[in-house]
Amino acid sequence: MNANTLRRLVAIFVAAAAMGMGGMSGMGGIGSAHAQMPDVQKDIEAREEGMAYHIGVLAYIYAYPAVDLMHVMGKETRHVADRQQVYAPVNQFFNYRFLAAPGASGDLRGANNDTVYFTAWVDLAAGPVVLETPDTAGRYYTIGVTDLYAETEHIGRRTTGTHAGRFLLAPPGWQGTVPKGMRLIRNTTPVVYLIGRMYSAGDADLAEANRLIDAFHLSPLDPSKSLTPRSFPVREDLNRVEFFTWMNRILREGPRHPGEAALMAQFDRIGVGPDKVFDLDKASPAVRRGLEQAVTEGARLVALAAREELTPGWIVRRDLGTYGYNYLGRASVVRTGTSANRAEENLYPAALFSSDGKLLNGGRRYTIRFEKGQLPPVDAFWSIAVYDARDHQLISNPIRRYSIGDRTPGLEFAADGSLTLYLQADEPAQGKHNWLPTPRGVFYLVARLYQPRKAALDGTYQMPPLQVVEGN
Repeated sequence: MNANTLRRLVAIFVAAAAMGMGGMSGMGGIGSAHAQMPDVQKDIEAREEGMAYHIGVLAYIYAYPAVDLMHVMGKETRHVADRQQVYAPVNQFFNYRFLAAPGASGDLRGANNDTVYFTAWVDLAAGPVVLETPDTAGRYYTIGVTDLYAETEHIGRRTTGTHAGRFLLAPPGWQGTVPKGMRLIRNTTPVVYLIGRMYSAGDADLAEANRLIDAFHLSPLDPSKSLTPRSFPVREDLNRVEFFTWMNRILREGPRHPGEAALMAQFDRIGVGPDKVFDLDKASPAVRRGLEQAVTEGARLVALAAREELTPGWIVRRDLGTYGYNYLGRASVVRTGTSANRAEENLYPAALFSSDGKLLNGGRRYTIRFEKGQLPPVDAFWSIAVYDARDHQLISNPIRRYSIGDRTPGLEFAADGSLTLYLQADEPAQGKHNWLPTPRGVFYLVARLYQPRKAALDGTYQMPPLQVVEGN
């Protein structure tokens, strides 16, 4: 402690003592025998605990995506006893090889039934990595290149075309030369998550879809450098104070946006920011108490944020994959899934309530009527899928139809050009053509608009309401 700091503290303590006696009047001022110095240590600890709690809540919300994704990376890329399935090592693709169906979705939540998923965790700490893509001859595919804060860029049909390509995934701050014929993709964190979706027309088309996926390849830009990854933790309960240890490591390894400098300075004040090395074992009891409270409150706020848009009608978020300063919004998205595509790539209208404001339930029957010329406006394709609200999985049904859309064979349009879809547990009197089976219990819908047009993106186009069939 330097001399100036000491003098300031003495002045503060003297003033506090004077205030504790009721000022300078009547009793002889500071010299009174009744004057008592404040419990300085107690006050310091109270301040430390309060600061750790209040700043810690914001820190938890800010870093939730990064810590969660790093734990998922550890879980999916290295084997620890028999606690989880290992998909593929870091810097290698994993191909799910199937279209999601009841009982066949892996650990995917709310998976689509339109595309085959393939993923890779890429560690750029040793230098840039080259991604090679095959010629898909016009077939729709997209790869979301997602940083640890769930910000996503896209490679694929909409953005880069379907011809064979070579892309250079560069770490933060890289200043090298991009080889001829490669397209540079700069990343803001040294770890990125690639999640790909390859269109498949159904089970008969899976072999070709998988052949194309297997042609995607990752390799180091410098062949002399190994792609051997660093060690990452297996996913654990994020409601523990150890959360801040991993947050601090991530912030130190990955520089943040210049516009967040003031926020990082606040995180530094409680020891978890990028300019500090946080050691939970050396943290004071007061700081630890504050951070423990912060984890509890932060987790509660992230969980509640996922519910704020649960309203009747179709819920459409157009900020997915690019959140700016909406830290709570991006945390709530990552809590329910590892990442999401940008709206320009896929739009995801979701519905939990019918037009009368009640939760969707298999004990009732519903219709969705598209007037002539009012099908979802897309440059690729669209679908609607039903999910069990209890486990977010697709629904088993006798006709094995897990989504319905513009590629569903046999759809029947009315004489006036309209299209009515029937959503119910039992086969409708109108037949199977336009039937999307529902479960007996509570469910929700997700529509997917692949490469949505401007009218869908700016809200000019609205999905038609879910009408309750009379006689329910």
